[in-house]
Amino acid sequence: MSSRPQREDIEALKLTASLEHSAHYRFKDSNWIFIGNLDVELSEGDVMVVCSQWGEIQDIDMQRDEAGKSRGSCLVEYVDFRSTALAVDNLDGVELGWKKVRVSHTRRRADRDAT
Repeated sequence: MSSRPQREDIEALKLTASLEHSAHYRFKDSNWIFIGNLDVELSEGDVMVVCSQWGEIQDIDMQRDEAGKSRGSCLVEYVDFRSTALAVDNLDGVELGWKKVRVSHTRRRADRDAT
């Protein structure tokens, strides 16, 4: 058994080190992203399929009106903060279902109220 670090471990360390000097670092304590300007026809499943490219998803909160219709935005929680940085960098401005989505870091309301 080799004591050398695995390639995946080295890449994760490089990403973590580079995040400390980026705009993402301000949100290091939050694993949530906000996705806006979503096509209202997209489901939670559609969003999960797209967002799972950048990491394991813990939760999705699709914003809906009283009738249950999508408001065109959602919150996605990843298991790992590094996934949020990858999703923000790679998904912001991408066209999903005829619309270019806006993606940014965020905190859940309870977390925002506590800071």
